[in-house]
Order: sequence, then structure tokens, then C-alpha cells
Amino acid sequence: MSRYDGDKSAIMEMWKLCYPDVSDAFTALWFDRVYRDEQMLVAKVDGRVVSALQIVPYGMSYFGECLPAAYVCGVCTRPDERGKGRMTRLMRRATAVMRERGFALATLIPGEEWLFGYYRRLGYAVAFDCSVEMHRLHDAGDCRIVTAGSFTDDGLFLCYDRIQRARPCAILHGADDLENVRLDCRTDGGDCWVTDGADGQPAGIAFAGATDDGTIFIKEIVCDDDSLRDAMIQALMRHYRATAARVRVPPATTGSAPFGMACVLDVGRMCDIRPPAGAVTPGDASCTQILLQYDRRLGYMNLMLD
Repeated sequence: MSRYDGDKSAIMEMWKLCYPDVSDAFTALWFDRVYRDEQMLVAKVDGRVVSALQIVPYGMSYFGECLPAAYVCGVCTRPDERGKGRMTRLMRRATAVMRERGFALATLIPGEEWLFGYYRRLGYAVAFDCSVEMHRLHDAGDCRIVTAGSFTDDGLFLCYDRIQRARPCAILHGADDLENVRLDCRTDGGDCWVTDGADGQPAGIAFAGATDDGTIFIKEIVCDDDSLRDAMIQALMRHYRATAARVRVPPATTGSAPFGMACVLDVGRMCDIRPPAGAVTPGDASCTQILLQYDRRLGYMNLMLD
């Protein structure tokens, strides 16, 4: 098992075997804009890559501070090499590497339901839920929406960043990352939309697209106030000629569903920022849930590419 310093074409070949349903457009986006050799960990057999994962750096707001957080993604093993414990060993190596690199916690999103149990055995705990609201088309007044330009535009990014940093405990997105999400939406036939406030500056941003059942799915919407948010949802439904919208929102304490997992790597650092109410045991799943206050559903994780 090693950090990767080779040709990314080997990883791309394995992706095609492991993720046959992933579109060519998304694969191209990932390897053009997200992939980095230095972020890869691989397992090799006879010089051939058989398992791989990527450690992508993020920030996380944590009660007024910003902590370095790792996102483990692109986790895959060649079909003919599965069942041999290769990924389990690679994941354990990844935990050691993330500690070496100074990350305070590791995060991931299980791609299938059974993987929650698998990652739990590796020290991860459910730490991020999500909730989905249903909205119906009605007359909500006028709201002008336009497709967003690049997030390298300061005004657009600053609007999103201001709102995301107001959350007490959330994975933070940089301008380049948000631009990747915008481009990913467009490969799926959706887009990123923006509406302006009275001062002409961005006041609401939404990542949305139509679905096969005639509704729209809004994977994220951030606005300065609830009335603008509701008007923007209605405007999006009218644009896509839909009668209903499913909107992913920060989790409610009841009725939310498990979404992402985390493993705290630097307990002392997090305790110094926000001392827990009781004792915590490093390495225990309850430690992660206590420090991220999962009982209050304070953790928020969304718009992750994988």
C-alpha cells in the first residue's frame, strides 16, 4: 500500500470497472478538476493497482473555528480482487495518513446502505443527516432567477460562503469546489441558479435540475431569508415546468436520514474548541457523535462530489 505517483489512467481504468453507471461527463470532470496524484492511496498486486481511494482536503466550521477535514472518496477495488481485505487495509492506512497530515477529522458518504455497517467497523460513525422538503407549485410572487456564472466571481462565492459559515458545524466549500459542483449539475441537465437582492448583489443560490418523474430536485439552496427562498423554489419549478420540488435541507432533529459519516482524528483539538458535556473516549464511535453533537443534528454535509 502506498501513496500514488503513477499514471492516473490506471485509476480511470479501475473506475470504469467499479462504477459502470457513472457518466463519462462526470468521470471527465472528476479527473480533470478533482483528481490529484498526491491525494491518492493505492494497493498494488504485481505492480497493478487493485484498490484506491482519494483523500480530498476540506475545511469544517466548528463553533467559530475552521478545522482541516478530509473527505475520503473514490473508494474502489477491482471486482476480481474483492473479498480479500484489501480495502479494509487501505482504509486503515488512510486513517494513519490523515493523522500524519494534520486533519482533525475524516468524513465520507457511503454509496450504499450496507456500507454504513462496513465503515462503522472501521471507526466511522453517522455524523451528518439530511432532510428533504416537498414543495408544490403555487403563486409565490415574482422572483427573477438567472443561471450563475463562475464561482471565481467574488460576489457569487462570497454570498455562498457567508451563509455556509453561519452554520455551527458544517463542511465548507471553496470557490473551486463550488465551481465543480456547478459544472456537475450541468452535466446532469441542471444548473446553478442565482437571484439578486435589493442591492443588486447575489442573495440566493440554488443547485437544481429536473428529474424523470416531472419534479425537480434542489440539492442545495441558500438564501438570505425564508421568503426569498420560497419564491426562488417557485421560480425554479416554473422554469422547469414542474408541479413539485424535492429540496435537500439541513437536518431536522426528527425525520432526518443518515447521510454522511465521520471519524474524529484529533480529539484534543476539538475538545479545546468546544469542551463536551461529558467524557469522551478517542476511537469510540460515540466520541465522534458527541463532539459533532449528532443528537442535535448540528453537523451539515452537502454538495460533495463522489
